[in-house]
Amino acid sequence: MQDQVVDWSSKVVECLDKLGGRDSFIPAAKLRAAVARPGSAESTQFTNWLKASGKTFTKLLHDTGLAVHPQAGSDSLVGFKGAALPQPEQSFTLRSDVFSAFTHASPQPYSYIPSLDIFTSDAGNESDRVDIPRITRDDLFAQRRAFVASLTDEEHAKRLSDVLDYSPRALADFSQALAELGLKSRWHAFRSEDIRAAVERWAQSSDTPVSPSWFERRSGKGETAQEVLSHVAHHMTEDEIRSLTIPFRAVEAMYRSLSRRRPQE
Repeated sequence: MQDQVVDWSSKVVECLDKLGGRDSFIPAAKLRAAVARPGSAESTQFTNWLKASGKTFTKLLHDTGLAVHPQAGSDSLVGFKGAALPQPEQSFTLRSDVFSAFTHASPQPYSYIPSLDIFTSDAGNESDRVDIPRITRDDLFAQRRAFVASLTDEEHAKRLSDVLDYSPRALADFSQALAELGLKSRWHAFRSEDIRAAVERWAQSSDTPVSPSWFERRSGKGETAQEVLSHVAHHMTEDEIRSLTIPFRAVEAMYRSLSRRRPQE
C-alpha cells in the first residue's frame, strides 16, 4: 500500500494556526511535534521528505513564508508575520548612576570614582577617577538601529526606522512609537543588555573591577533590592531602621544627586 502523499508545507501552516501562531510566536520544536508526533511513522515520513527535499525544518519554515526568530542558547520561535514575540523578562536593572553614565549624551563627561563606587559627571578633582567615553547622539541612534534590526516584524521595523530617519524629534518619537507598538518591554531589556555589555567592555579596557551593585538583581516579582527595601521599611520600627548599616558611598551619591537637582540661585 502506497504512503499517502502529504502536503507538508500546508500542514505546517495549518498546525501553526491551530497553535495560535497568528497571535504570538511559539517554540519551533512545539510546531515540529504538532506537524508529526515524535516517534511515529508520520514523523519518519516527514523526516525522509525533508532529506529528499534537501531542506531543514527551519528552511521549510522560511520557504513557507513564516517568521522565524532565533534565540541565543534556546529554541527558535516561529509565528505568522505580525504575530507578537513574548516579552523578555529582565533579570536585572542598572543602577541609576550607571544608566546615566552610559546613556546620557551630556556635554560634561562622566567619570567613575572607585573609592565611592559612583558614576558622576561632577567628579571635580577626585584623584582616583576613571574617565568614561562620552556618549554621543550617534551612539544613541546606533543603539536604537541595532534594536530595530533585531525585530522580525517588518512593519514594526519600518515604522521605527522611519522615525529615526525622518522625525525631527527622533529619540522622543521613537519612545512614543515603541509604546504604541507594544515594544517598550522588549526595548528596555535589549537596551539594558546592550549597556551592560558596554559597561563590561569599559571596565575591562580601564582595568576597573566590575561591582555587582551596578547590576541590581530583580526578585521573583520583578522588583530590585531597593524596591523591596522601600516596601519593607514601612513595616520596620525606627530603632530597626537606625540599626541598618548604610554605606558612605550611598550617602555621598544621594547628596551629589540632590545637589544636581537643586535649581541655581
